[in-house]
Amino acid sequence: MSPYTLGIITQVLLFGAIASSYNLLLGFSRLFSVAQGAFVSFGAYAIGIGAIRYDLPWLVAAIAGIALAGVAGLMIGLLALRISDDYLAIATFALQIVMTSALESFHDFTGGTYGIPGIPGIEIFGFAFDTPWDLVFAAAIVLVICMEAARRVDRSPFGLVLRASGQDEVAARALGKRPALAKVAVVTVSAMLAAVAGAVYASYLGYILPATFDVHFSILLLSMVIVGGAGSMLGPLVGSILIVALPELLDQLGATSSTVVYIRELLFGVVLLLVVVVLRRGIVKPRRHAQPAPHDVGGEIVHVSGATLEGRGLTRAFGGIKAVTDVDLSLAPGRVTGVVGPNGAGKTTLFDLVTGAQPANAGTVALDASTIDKLGFDARARHGLLRSFQGLRLFEELTALENVMVAVPLGHDEGAVTALLRRRRARAALRRAAQEAGAALGAVGLTEGLDRRARDLSYAEQKLLSLARVIAAKPRVVLLDEPASGLDPATLARMTEIVRGLAQDGRSVCIVEHNTKVLSELSDEMVFLHLGEVLATGSPEQITSDPRLAAIYFGVAEESAPKKTPEGVM
Repeated sequence: MSPYTLGIITQVLLFGAIASSYNLLLGFSRLFSVAQGAFVSFGAYAIGIGAIRYDLPWLVAAIAGIALAGVAGLMIGLLALRISDDYLAIATFALQIVMTSALESFHDFTGGTYGIPGIPGIEIFGFAFDTPWDLVFAAAIVLVICMEAARRVDRSPFGLVLRASGQDEVAARALGKRPALAKVAVVTVSAMLAAVAGAVYASYLGYILPATFDVHFSILLLSMVIVGGAGSMLGPLVGSILIVALPELLDQLGATSSTVVYIRELLFGVVLLLVVVVLRRGIVKPRRHAQPAPHDVGGEIVHVSGATLEGRGLTRAFGGIKAVTDVDLSLAPGRVTGVVGPNGAGKTTLFDLVTGAQPANAGTVALDASTIDKLGFDARARHGLLRSFQGLRLFEELTALENVMVAVPLGHDEGAVTALLRRRRARAALRRAAQEAGAALGAVGLTEGLDRRARDLSYAEQKLLSLARVIAAKPRVVLLDEPASGLDPATLARMTEIVRGLAQDGRSVCIVEHNTKVLSELSDEMVFLHLGEVLATGSPEQITSDPRLAAIYFGVAEESAPKKTPEGVM
């Protein structure tokens, strides 16, 4: 091959590597960043400055650039915790502009707008990569490193948490996951991988400028990931081939006339447009890697002891409107407490206050006599305080099995270090998660079609899946928000049996439900809420037979209220 052709191959491989590092953010975590070019520049300028100005060995300079990129990625990750994902794009765009401006401004150090010429080639432990084929080999190594890192993340508990958090961060936190730490970790890893490719890219070019890594460079990487297929392993490389190599191939049409140039550019634009419009999710679709199959679906569930939950004086106001006012809630192991009331009574808000999804303006929450007011939403879940949602909040793009695997507590095995450096341990953790998820799915009666995406399940199956997630998270206290709504009689009977079993196993259970027939059958005690206040607490018979409460529930005047509440409709 000619040196020119080998140069194109080198560029394709390097851009494929950089795009793979960016795919960790956009494809796995759904974090929209426009600063990947800045991270690449850390590696490139470390080589240029280290080798030219300080005569550092290539490997030492590269390590310095990778470390600096890691620090920058860590800072961006921490910034991402304070802002929404939408504003992250703006923040990273600003970082990219600042980085480019800094490289242009510090002329004595970075060469300013003139850049750094004469960058030496790669030399590691006395071996010099100084031929075109050597550079192809070096670029291929970088590509393998980046793709292997992405593959390990993808097939690890850390990757499951990333994908789940990218789809619904609130649901992930409700299962005790730490989306914030996962974000920080993946941005840091992505930045360091980009810097690795940047170091090799600088030696390949031999001459770097601030404009080489400006915002247009980052947008080019974004195009590669989207066109190739975000979330897929080969997508970034395919996108690199299309965007880097295709224009070079079109050059073979010749450029002797302006008409040919325009036709060439038009053809390239049409190809990209067709890919985005027709294929939508890119050329390469993300593959759903088969998770370790649970050998015994419906096996033994890992039991944990229940806990007593005490909420005292819980109050929450939105502006001048009090959603919950001075509410007490006591849940004991082995007992089911039902919460009933008309729409707008504050039932779901009460769950939010207890679980920490919303901060209380006043009041305290204690678990086994230990105050948990200072614990966040996810921390309370890790202490065994689990809830379901009225709107289900499933991870719709994950399979049924993966949805429940996410819920299984795996501790440090869910971290990035285990995913990248402890491959066997990550695989063992996945197998354990699959086994425990299979047991939880079997407990709710979902034993077939576990490889289907959650969005493709029937509504009844989705309801059972949401309950299986709660069970797999090893709850000590279970809060269920309308688990029976919209269910057919057979599934309703199954749901009732499951909830009763949770209490019989020693867990504390609280249910918000409009179907008072179901609530009466399940509950040992019922609490009636109205306008955020507890109006009555008592046995199911006492609550459902109270004409005053029936009048409030049906929204009619007290004097015209029925003497007895119709069964199953309060």
